[in-house]
Amino acid sequence: MTHSSAAMWVVGLLAITTPGMSSGALTAPPASPVVAASVSPAAPAVMAAVDAAEVLEKFREKGKLPALGGAIFSRDKIEWVGVVGVRAIGHDEKATIDDLWHLGSCTKSMTGTLIAQMVEAGELRTEMTLSEALPKNYSIDEKYLNVTVAQLLTMTAGVPSDLQRDGLWARLWKQNGSLVEQRADLTKTMLGWGPKSEPGTQFEYSNGSFAIAGHIAEVRSGKSWEELMQERIFKPAGITTDGFGAPGTPAKDGKIDQPRGHRVKTKLTGSLAAVEVGSGADNPPGISPAGRIHMTMSDWAKYLQLHLRRGDGEPSIMKRAAFDMAHTPPEGREYAWGWGTAKRPWGGNVLTHNGSNTMWYCVTWIAPEKGFGVLVVTNAAAGDTPKVCDEVAGALIQKWMAKQK
Repeated sequence: MTHSSAAMWVVGLLAITTPGMSSGALTAPPASPVVAASVSPAAPAVMAAVDAAEVLEKFREKGKLPALGGAIFSRDKIEWVGVVGVRAIGHDEKATIDDLWHLGSCTKSMTGTLIAQMVEAGELRTEMTLSEALPKNYSIDEKYLNVTVAQLLTMTAGVPSDLQRDGLWARLWKQNGSLVEQRADLTKTMLGWGPKSEPGTQFEYSNGSFAIAGHIAEVRSGKSWEELMQERIFKPAGITTDGFGAPGTPAKDGKIDQPRGHRVKTKLTGSLAAVEVGSGADNPPGISPAGRIHMTMSDWAKYLQLHLRRGDGEPSIMKRAAFDMAHTPPEGREYAWGWGTAKRPWGGNVLTHNGSNTMWYCVTWIAPEKGFGVLVVTNAAAGDTPKVCDEVAGALIQKWMAKQK
């Protein structure tokens, strides 16, 4: 299983120059007997219920995806949420708006948000070096001694993307010790290798960089990253469906309770097969701060609304200055604390990220200056999935903008 989504993030950042799809792109597809649309009855509908089938199903079929969901949200409302498709190929259970979705590397901004909150509370400093932040008995390469917490979160610390050296990846799979101990092993091992590039000089997409940042939060707080996320981010935001790893429980009597991620069954045909819940359904928990959170679309939207409001309104988990810090990349770069940054005609200065563990895929675009955002989720990641999901995001953005006229 691959553990890097660097290329996928680049695809997401460069897509959607404008939401300029023609209305013809939203033509309803032929009706499918195995697919039903699910919309939120409690949300004011930006799109009518029929539009969920028309918009989402067209793209689900184009991408040959098991299920496809999306949402539009403003600062204080989830304006619309819908989903089409099935939880798993070969099963009849339809995906619903209450299902759980794996967020992959969209977890990174959540780790960045936690660190920003700890900086605001005085528990960390952006310029705190690794030699200050980590225990003295951690043997790290001298070139890392002056690397800062901020450099980890902007992935300019030189931490490599490869996790295979010295048997690290195999050890993470064995899950020896507590979650904190597993991340301590990752941190000591990766920082012992020395940086791939001179710290501060290059961008290097690295899951290890965020896993190390998450472990620093553990060291400084005395709690696991999982505990910190739930206590400091999710609970205050009113998020109740959060979890770690692939969602769901093992199938019972042939029935499944949550969507399953999907792998390509055969390269020749590109056909997909559902991956049952278990160790093979996700990456090991040692790298959770880089990409192992799941939740419903509505709860993910609640988290993203925090970043739309940037400290204004309720609930809020930190002040505007802390959000601005997490949203600002180093000068001359585009990657902030778990966010890709860009300018778009429809949104001004926007934030984006996508995520995948190679079996799921998701993407979000938020426009704090305009007060809205969109998200897209699916339970597959093969082929043109990133492109199709960006097209869905573009269609949702277009729908929102048309509603504002």
